Amino acid sequence: PGVAVVVIAFAGLLVPAGPRPALRRTLALSSLAGMAFFAIMGLSAALLLARLAPLPLAPGTGGAVASWIAGFVTPGAPGGLGPREAAFVALFSGRIAGEAALLGMALFRGVTTLGDLVCFVLGRAIFRLPAA
Repeated sequence: PGVAVVVIAFAGLLVPAGPRPALRRTLALSSLAGMAFFAIMGLSAALLLARLAPLPLAPGTGGAVASWIAGFVTPGAPGGLGPREAAFVALFSGRIAGEAALLGMALFRGVTTLGDLVCFVLGRAIFRLPAA
């Protein structure tokens, strides 16, 4: 029910009202894209971790998102390297073996790094800069 309320609230931003409908539409679409990113990232981490240890999807998804945020807000850690893994292991050490959590996070770090590389290459191919 909570997700439905958030989606409906952001869908209301798509309705052009007031003097700046383009800004409202941009804000709504950006917010929906951010929610989709976190949902897909969390689910993919949870599915990967579920292959290593018995863990329901909801805690796996939430833990992956929480650990990503912990890595994002930590100053001096490029890409959250270190704090993201530490937060993930700390969140799941009571539910699954610490080795499985660490291996799952290491594998997920590799998957996300590969995904970043693929997106970079595709973006570079699609959006070529004009020659100076």
